[in-house]
Amino acid sequence: MTAQAVRAIESAWEVVSAHAGEGRSVQRMHKVMRAAGTGQQVLAVTIFPRPRAEGEGEELVMQLALPHGLNLPEGVRIAVDDDEPVRHEIVTADQNGAYAVIPLDEALLARLGEGKKLVALMKNMQGNEIRIEVSLEGFGEAAGKLETAA
Repeated sequence: MTAQAVRAIESAWEVVSAHAGEGRSVQRMHKVMRAAGTGQQVLAVTIFPRPRAEGEGEELVMQLALPHGLNLPEGVRIAVDDDEPVRHEIVTADQNGAYAVIPLDEALLARLGEGKKLVALMKNMQGNEIRIEVSLEGFGEAAGKLETAA
């Protein structure tokens, strides 16, 4: 089956501070993809630290805010450049879309910094595959700011 590619306009990678309660702020790295023509958000990528499940320290995660109308049990598959896509669960959905949260180990973080594009593949309710490509240009520089600020 051929994937339907989404034509999108994308923002640059940026690092922003977000209020995290108790007088703390958290650095987040963010990029938004908007549909060409309508400006509707089709994908947002946010990278931020969260407490580890084991309770010791923090880990970086990548949250994908995905479009509406997906076959949620299919999940989302991601790849860097031409790597083999890896499936991840879609963990929740709301009025703004569906969300996958992917822990970033050192290998994946390094691959994102080296790569040219992040590819997100998902299926809609009709079973058609949707492909969204996100430029990784500037990812390494933004990630460096995120690590420095953390």
